[in-house]
Amino acid sequence: MWTLANTSSGCVKLFEHLNESLDGSSLRELYIWTKTLSCYKDPDDLLIYLQRAGLSNGRADGEFHMQHFSFYHDTVTGYIANAIEAEKHP
Repeated sequence: MWTLANTSSGCVKLFEHLNESLDGSSLRELYIWTKTLSCYKDPDDLLIYLQRAGLSNGRADGEFHMQHFSFYHDTVTGYIANAIEAEKHP
């Protein structure tokens, strides 16, 4: 329950910040949109979304390799996005 509550609170805050960023920098808006991807990070749910989009057969070892996506997702929405944001808003 703690994890669910923590994730939910974090996602609500992200979307509130997103709403506030609409009048500001497009880079800031992009950053916050990128960070909201963590709200949809559950691997089981992600497989369902990919299958609905026609990008996967619904299995982790299918055409869409989850381990590569997880690495990309963590790297782009984590280290790279945070570094870019830190450079633009010191």
